[in-house]
Amino acid sequence: MSDFSFELVGFDLDGTLLDTSGDLAAAVNHALQLAGREPLTVAQIRPKIGGGAKNMLRMALDDSGGCDEEACAGGVSSGSIQVPLPALASSA
Repeated sequence: MSDFSFELVGFDLDGTLLDTSGDLAAAVNHALQLAGREPLTVAQIRPKIGGGAKNMLRMALDDSGGCDEEACAGGVSSGSIQVPLPALASSA
């Protein structure tokens, strides 16, 4: 291994190298559950993958009852999926 010329190797697991749609769907559905929403299928979530976590979650919220800008303000985070706002649960 001493001939390996890299100190760090990173992998982008958004579907480029591996099909992680099931894992992403589980994360989205967990967030939807926290917001009091029904889960979506992997087939419903797959087209939402690729534009970032915030966009994927916003589209999932739209598909599961909508979310106006005021209700969603501060409730969708791209750093980690964080949704537990009472406003989201009541906007369904």
